[in-house]
Amino acid sequence: MDSKYQEILSGAIQMFKQIGIRSVSMDDIAQELHVSKKTIYQYFKNKEELIVAMLKYRHDNDMITFEDLDLPNDCNAIDVLLKVSFTVCKNINETSHSQMFELQKYYPKQFKQFWAMKRDTIFRQIKENIEQGKKQDLYRNDLDSELMSILYVRRLEDLSHINEELFIKYPFELVFKTMFESHIRGISNANGIAYFEKKKKELNY
Repeated sequence: MDSKYQEILSGAIQMFKQIGIRSVSMDDIAQELHVSKKTIYQYFKNKEELIVAMLKYRHDNDMITFEDLDLPNDCNAIDVLLKVSFTVCKNINETSHSQMFELQKYYPKQFKQFWAMKRDTIFRQIKENIEQGKKQDLYRNDLDSELMSILYVRRLEDLSHINEELFIKYPFELVFKTMFESHIRGISNANGIAYFEKKKKELNY
């Protein structure tokens, strides 16, 4: 990746996080980074293209994070889900929730593109996890892996569209963990639920 491109993108991401996406103009970015607007437009033809680049960068980084979870070879499907849950909660704490609501409201096209990228990846990962859990006798054998994966992605997508007022009453991390635990319990058989309860105590989940 071109170093100047990376510099502009990283600077814009930081400004979007601190000030808000809608409030930051290309002039503001140029002034903050001490570069000319002409230089910025060499890499991004407008603010919308810069937002798309930011969302792709976030998606790619999330994928790298999940691929580098550093899981032991003997971990099972529930171990994987718990590790992912902890990682997602950590990322949530480092992300401005208002930014996502701002994207939905003022840049719906870019937000839809972002979700299209995430949807396919999450679907594949959940389906693989369900198949793994079935083989390990942790998940119910009567599950349709594809259907459960579609429903999980839809539930996660719905969560991103919930009115921001909910997250004034309940922390986003708590809402996500509650949804995540509901998913694990819904797909687990007796062995899986017993293992999940054991790991919850060990990890203080």
